[in-house]
Amino acid sequence: MGAEPMKAIREETVENCLQELQRRSNFHNVPELTYALTYARSCLKAILENASLSELAELFKNAYGKDIRGFVPQCVDEEVKAFLKDAGCIGVSENDTQLREYYEYFCILGLVLRVHGIFRGSLTPKSTPPKIGEKSKP
Repeated sequence: MGAEPMKAIREETVENCLQELQRRSNFHNVPELTYALTYARSCLKAILENASLSELAELFKNAYGKDIRGFVPQCVDEEVKAFLKDAGCIGVSENDTQLREYYEYFCILGLVLRVHGIFRGSLTPKSTPPKIGEKSKP
């Protein structure tokens, strides 16, 4: 009985983060992007810190076969680096801070969407989860 209120609190926290990340994704300038990314990073940090206080860590492990606390930050970092490397092929500087922040924001948003999907039961151990960090096929 004590676990259910904690579960509800954690689901609500992820839901609130997701809604706020979606709302903030319509930035118009660099300061808005920086502010939104700061929020996204703190949101992701809170979700990862609280994962062990709810069943999220176990749900993530069942869905993806990975530990959420180590895998998610590594995934964001690797995905951003791969994106910037690809951007370098078309003449965009791999050191473009604004582009890095923009892409990192949407990586975090995508990961929070997947965490939200785990809580909502759209991912079960029997279903095939989308591969985190892999580019989608056309």
